[in-house]
Order: sequence, then structure tokens, then C-alpha cells
Amino acid sequence: MWEATLEPNVILQRRDQRVQEWRAVAAGFGIAQGDVGREAKALRHLSFSYNAGISACENGGQWQRALALLSEICEARLEPDIIYILSYNAGISACEKGVQWQRALALVCEVNEAQLEPDAISYNAGMLACEHSGQWQQVLSLLSKAKEAGLDTDADMCTTVTNACEMGGQWQMASSVLDNLLLKFGRYFVE
Repeated sequence: MWEATLEPNVILQRRDQRVQEWRAVAAGFGIAQGDVGREAKALRHLSFSYNAGISACENGGQWQRALALLSEICEARLEPDIIYILSYNAGISACEKGVQWQRALALVCEVNEAQLEPDAISYNAGMLACEHSGQWQQVLSLLSKAKEAGLDTDADMCTTVTNACEMGGQWQMASSVLDNLLLKFGRYFVE
């Protein structure tokens, strides 16, 4: 994933080692291999720990470490569910805070490749990463993809798009987005 400089067999060895470590922890909780329900529950708890670690790295400005942890949890090949989307969202946010807009975009795409559905948080974090790097065209592209995915644009997304367009000198686009925002949320601003 992000360890492109390592030989493929080293990456596979690390993944296998992590899965064995997770299983060893599960065994430490008295869960026998083959007790699928209890083993899955233990692995789920460990993945929550990984999510906490990814978020801690994000908040500490350690985007590289956040992506390394995300890589590890993805390589473990657990059942794709809400845990993964939380992991990806934290990774995308870590890239945003680390001003790594290209990596953030790659992660948004990777969510789809992992057969998950990016949510509003995924798109907004990617949009913020692009906004902070002056990539207003990419912000508009992500907004379009979010709409194609059936997600409603929320005030956060519209604010990000407006700011990105303003920073890029695209005042007509910013004005158009603001008009749409007022049409959608105007009743809240008036009251």
C-alpha cells in the first residue's frame, strides 16, 4: 500500500506476522482458534484499537504513522464493515492535516476499491485536504463524486468548496455554491 519501497515478500511477512499477533492476543483472552465468533469479536476489539491509534496519529500530526497503521489493519483482511470506513476516514483526515492532498485523494479512491462506500466524512476530509493545498478543481471533483454516490451536500462540504474556489480566484463558482447553500439551508439562516 504505502510501503512501496519494501519488497513484496517483506510486506506479506509483516501482514502475516500482524495477523498471528492478533490471534495470539485473542488466544490470551481465552479464545481458541476455530471459535470463530469469539475470535472475530476479539479481532474487532483490536481493530478499534487500531482506529484509536490512527486517530491519535492524525491528531498528533503523524500522517505517515497513521497511514502505516491503516495499511496494517487493511492487510489483516478483516470483514469490511464500519470499522474500515472509520479507519479510512481517520487516514484521510491525517493526510488533510499533513497537507498530503494526493494521498488523501488516493485513500478516497481506495475506499471504493476495498468495496466500501465513502461517506460524507470521507469526501469532506478529502475535500479539505485539497482545499488546504489550493486544489480547487479536485475539491469540485470530489463534490461531484459525492453527489454521484447519492450523498447530500451538507454545509461543511459547501463551505469547503466555497473556500477552495475563493482561494483559487474562482469567485463565480464560489458565488454559485453559496447560492445553492442558501437555497438548501436558507430557512435556517433566516430564522
